[in-house]
Amino acid sequence: MPVLVHVVLEFGTVRRAEVEPAPMPKPDRVPVTAADTRGVTDPIGMLAVPVGSGPVMPSLCERRIPVFDGAVRADLVL
Repeated sequence: MPVLVHVVLEFGTVRRAEVEPAPMPKPDRVPVTAADTRGVTDPIGMLAVPVGSGPVMPSLCERRIPVFDGAVRADLVL
């Protein structure tokens, strides 16, 4: 069954998120709060992590990228 995901982001804040069919609730999952939908990027946008054109610095790899896919909020730790 195909899943339809529509997420509208504005400057890192989720303005609207729709997932059809809705994900099944699971007792081991923490609910996503409004605070979890601020300062995030989408899963595709997180693939375009800017690193610059100079030498690779450790600070570029030692960071966390918050990602929201419409239903789940996760941190990608580099």
